[in-house]
Amino acid sequence: MEKKTFGNFLAILRKAKGMTQKDLAELVNVSDKAVSRWERDESMPDILLIPVLADIFDVSCDDLLKGERTVKEFYQETPEKRMQRTIMLIKKSKSKFQAFCMIPVGVALVGFIISVVLNFSFNKATIGFYSALIGIMLGALSLASFYIYFNNDVDIDELISPEFTNYKKYIRNHTLHIFYLLGILLCICLPLAFLGQMSYADYIANMNAQMAPAGFEPVEIYNDTVFSMGKIAVGLQLKTWLLYGGISGAIGLLVSVVINFMIKLQDAKKGRFGISEADIKKSKKNISYFLKYFIALTILLCVTITGAKAFKEKMPDVLEEGRVFNTFEEFKEHMETIPKDMYPGVVELRQQLDKYKGTVYDDNGEILCEYRIFNDSVIDVEFGENNKLPITVYSEDDILIAKQKVQDLMWIWNVIMLLEFFAVTILYFKSKCKIK
Repeated sequence: MEKKTFGNFLAILRKAKGMTQKDLAELVNVSDKAVSRWERDESMPDILLIPVLADIFDVSCDDLLKGERTVKEFYQETPEKRMQRTIMLIKKSKSKFQAFCMIPVGVALVGFIISVVLNFSFNKATIGFYSALIGIMLGALSLASFYIYFNNDVDIDELISPEFTNYKKYIRNHTLHIFYLLGILLCICLPLAFLGQMSYADYIANMNAQMAPAGFEPVEIYNDTVFSMGKIAVGLQLKTWLLYGGISGAIGLLVSVVINFMIKLQDAKKGRFGISEADIKKSKKNISYFLKYFIALTILLCVTITGAKAFKEKMPDVLEEGRVFNTFEEFKEHMETIPKDMYPGVVELRQQLDKYKGTVYDDNGEILCEYRIFNDSVIDVEFGENNKLPITVYSEDDILIAKQKVQDLMWIWNVIMLLEFFAVTILYFKSKCKIK
């Protein structure tokens, strides 16, 4: 049997009012530590505070000092009134918890936004990942502290009721969902860490590939330079981050669903929060639907990505138009056009070497046209069937124009992938709503 002391009685009265130690301390103008010492019977309040405390809790000074009420009506509180008080305390604590949970989410989002800025504005993907990691870790730590505090916020023994159980369940589940969100956000940022560094050779090769459509000369790579430079920091392109971040985020989501199911399974085994076998069966169906649609989406995206790569590689040959010549004279003039930056010594050398000499024959072996190859922009020559006419000449500009056309059409594949994602997501949630 609990000992009737001033401290125990004060704690009961405070909790019955829905007050914290800090709330009471502010009312009587003392520290919350002082209130804590009173309730532990380690000290007594000043004699002048006894009437103030008695007035706050609607008891007499004698009852307060004795540690019990002499009025029987207090112990004859109706179940309806007790339930109302329970609901009031739970609603108050739940609303406070919801407000506090915005803090870890906000901290994690700030870290994520900083990582986006560092990646796209400063080409520092790796540093951006660490900024996101710090924000997510701080958010997770603050969320854990809020959970511990609010899980013990409503702790009156007499509040053992379905509402109290539901409150504990809500606090736990809401915390888990935010943890899952932070985990998925971390998975989305993982490509910044793994793809945020590149060897010098790969960096130069990538830069040359990007600058080639603009007509810039390629940068040469020297082995000693490659050895001395090692790895350098780079920023990820948006499509690269969306691709790999989407894949890792989807994996994170799948892991979260599985973890949530395992937690529910443990709750059912231990009889916590009223989790029944029906709830477990429902969760199993949900996971099966999730896996089915996840696999379907993965297959669709893989097919689409493969198609996009094939389109990017093969379509330039289809869209390449070239320049058509209907006479050998025009063709010869084009092939012998000397670039302005070609040195005279190079021209003389090509005049002497046979490999820079071209000849067109008819079906009988008669020479139709002889020419010298001076035009360095020429990539390929395609002869017609009718006396080798017309002749189509493909130059570097034609190749670059065709590749640019293909690049301009690549947005279609991105739209297809987005439509696939939304279509599968909608179908999944429709199937989920039908689960009973």
